Amino acid sequence: MKNYLLLILFVASTSSMFFQGCKSGCGDGTSKKAGDQTAVLHELADADKLNPLTSSSANSSYMQLNIFQGLLTTDFKTLQSVGLLAIDRPQIAELNDGMYKGGMSLTYEIRPEAVWDNGTPITAADVIFTVKAALNPSVQSQNIRSYYEFIDDIVADSGNPKKFTIYAKERYILAETMGLNVILPEYAYDPKGLLKNFTIAQIKDKANANNPTFKTFADDFNNKHDREKGTVIGSGAYSFENWTTGQSISLKRKANWWGDKVKDAPQLAANPTSITYKIVNDWTTAITAMKSEDLDVAYGISAPDFVELQKNDCFKQHYNLHSPISLQYDYLGLNMKNTKLTDKRVRRALAHLMDKREIVENLLYGLGQPILGPIHPTKPYYNRSLPDVQYDPDMAKKLLKEAGWEDTDGDGVVDRSEEHTSEL
Repeated sequence: MKNYLLLILFVASTSSMFFQGCKSGCGDGTSKKAGDQTAVLHELADADKLNPLTSSSANSSYMQLNIFQGLLTTDFKTLQSVGLLAIDRPQIAELNDGMYKGGMSLTYEIRPEAVWDNGTPITAADVIFTVKAALNPSVQSQNIRSYYEFIDDIVADSGNPKKFTIYAKERYILAETMGLNVILPEYAYDPKGLLKNFTIAQIKDKANANNPTFKTFADDFNNKHDREKGTVIGSGAYSFENWTTGQSISLKRKANWWGDKVKDAPQLAANPTSITYKIVNDWTTAITAMKSEDLDVAYGISAPDFVELQKNDCFKQHYNLHSPISLQYDYLGLNMKNTKLTDKRVRRALAHLMDKREIVENLLYGLGQPILGPIHPTKPYYNRSLPDVQYDPDMAKKLLKEAGWEDTDGDGVVDRSEEHTSEL
């Protein structure tokens, strides 16, 4: 089956918190958000945790990314990775000799301005600690642990504590994605230094799975740093303020955040003085809240609702509506264990029966595009020369007939004459 790209629908970006006044027909022409430097973001569900290694919900990660930071982030204009805590993307090398022969290395350097809330510099030691915590078998980090399993060691530069090299015995195509995961302050999350004297190799060794020190660390780590103010500590521009279960989570911009000292790094911009994630688990209610300006930002709106909002002139006086390309796609998958699908002609016929453009126009309201496989079309390695499988029912019938599938009993469903109980 060919895939088609589904565009996530964003309504009101964070830059649109400076609202314009309404024209005639939109109340008295004044926005109640005029001059307001705060941002209220919509979430359909509450977070599960605010510990980035033990939480598992997507909406939690969105909230955490304003509190914590990774070495890298995504430039949403280019969809390419750029440095966040790190000055730049890593220097990657293939290793052809030594103990890591056949493996690879990734060398990062953390920004000189980067410090924790207590003023101490963010260093390689924090990166090493974070990896150890994620790999600790007693930590409830199953959701994220696989991103770190390729790592065999991390060595800090002897002359620069902010520079370090990750070593792996194998070459892992997704190694750089580890840089997108957040880094935790060792001083706050392991104040007793329980993991400091263990190597990454020792933590990964299954023979140490029941190590009592690992369990002691995990007992605290799994149950703390979750929603208590003062224990949720990251390097981002915002600090955790309050969590009202099922209603909202509030963050406040730090007065002395280190990112303000870095020039020419738009990925470090942090404009709102506070961010509140408001939990509204019904889209009808959420859209009503937007119309009354009780929400500033919402994302993932259904295509029908998005199209209707585009027609609302009063709504557009307050909000910017965007439909940027997202890094996701929808597809129909085939169960290759089904013996009916072992014949390539059958699979090809099913592809010819998929009218992708009708799906885009009628189900996605034009807010999508067909693509050739699971590679994002913005990527330089997207193969545009691949021939598309066009919607062609006649060709599908021809291929099915060649594969032995015909409508032998006139009921409109193809079957195999030798297998009367078998229908496709």
